[in-house]
Order: sequence, then structure tokens, then C-alpha cells
Amino acid sequence: MEDKKGEERRAELKRRYLEDGIEQLSEKEIIELLLRTSDVRVDAETLSEKLINVYGSLRSTFEAPRIPLREIGLNDKETALLMLMPRLYERYMISIAVQKYCGKALDTDEAIAEYIAPRLLRKRCEYVVLLLLSKRRRALYCGVVNDGVANGSDVDIRNILELCVNSNAEYAVLAHNHPSGIPLPSEFDITVTKRLIEKMALLGVTMLDHIIFSETDKTFLSKLEETKDLFGKVK
Repeated sequence: MEDKKGEERRAELKRRYLEDGIEQLSEKEIIELLLRTSDVRVDAETLSEKLINVYGSLRSTFEAPRIPLREIGLNDKETALLMLMPRLYERYMISIAVQKYCGKALDTDEAIAEYIAPRLLRKRCEYVVLLLLSKRRRALYCGVVNDGVANGSDVDIRNILELCVNSNAEYAVLAHNHPSGIPLPSEFDITVTKRLIEKMALLGVTMLDHIIFSETDKTFLSKLEETKDLFGKVK
């Protein structure tokens, strides 16, 4: 009887999703649908309601740590599925950017920011991303070079320089996020930028910019009055 009830609830949520779209499901129902995707558990509705009550939103639930999710009552499969959602979306957005600029030059500020942004947006801690470009401004490498912490990021300059050499890069752009929501450079950000510009120049690599992202805005250090002179006239 309980299995039949779970099957019927799963079929109802699936029908509503397919016929009416995900916009017609509440955040609790989206979580419930995910929990019912791989298993017909009768308490999925109760669990999804509990998750929303504890974390307050779909986003916070998806970004919750593994151990607290297990303590609420999710099994390993369900925990992995919920934690996969933001990572899957990030990879999807990265794929869109890569496909859009495949074989094309990243020769404007907005193109560069659009290419980098999916790797940094919606992060709760600071991350540092390095974008390396060829002479024709085509992407050679773009990836996270530092997994940050909540209150700042160390930058592995040696690793960055090795990536420049191995990629045979002509240009480089550094980027990181400010989870605080204020995309303005700290003294540390400016110091690291200066050091990288100097060391990259010794390798024949020109650093075009250092971009700071928040969830709602971004700042190009090459355009700020106090830092724009660091980047010369290359752009």
C-alpha cells in the first residue's frame, strides 16, 4: 500500500513537471521529485518539507554539507543527488560559454567576463580562476587555480606561472569572487596583481586584467582609477 502511494505521488509530480513546467512546482515539490526519482520512498514529502524548513530555500538545500543532510534522514544516494544539482548547473553554464566562444576571440571585457563567470558565481567561498589566451585571444586554458576560504584566498603564483608556460600563453586574466557581495579589491588583491604582472612579463605573458565578481556585479581592475595603470595600454 505504501509503495503504491509513493508511486502515485511520483507519477503526479512527474506529470505536473512535464505538462506544466518546473515553474509550477514549489521548492519543496522540486526536492520531493528529486528524492522520488531513484526511489519510491513514502516519506519523501515529509523529508522535503523538513529540508525546506531547515535550510529555507532550494539553493541552500542543494548547497548543504553532506553530513547534515544525512542526519536529517537522507540516504547516500539522495544526498549525492541533491549535492550534484549546483555542480551540474555550473558545468552546464560552463559548457554554454565554451561552445559560444569555440574558435572565437575573447577580445572584449564582456566576452572575457562571460567566459569566466560560470566558474565563480554562486560560490560561498572565494575561488581564483585563471584564463589563458593565445596571441589571437582564443582560450587556451580556463580553470580554478585555488579553492578559497570564506575570508580570503591565497594565490599559488608558481602554479599560475607554470600553467602560462605549459599553455604557451600570450595573455592572461585572473579572476576571483567576493562572497561578501562587494567586488572591490583589497590591498592583498592589488599586491598579488602587481606581482603576477611583473612575473608574467618575464615569461613574455601579458596580464590583461584581474576581475572581481560578486553575485550581482563585477569590477575590472584595469578600469579602476587606483589600479588601471598597472595594466598598460595592451587592451
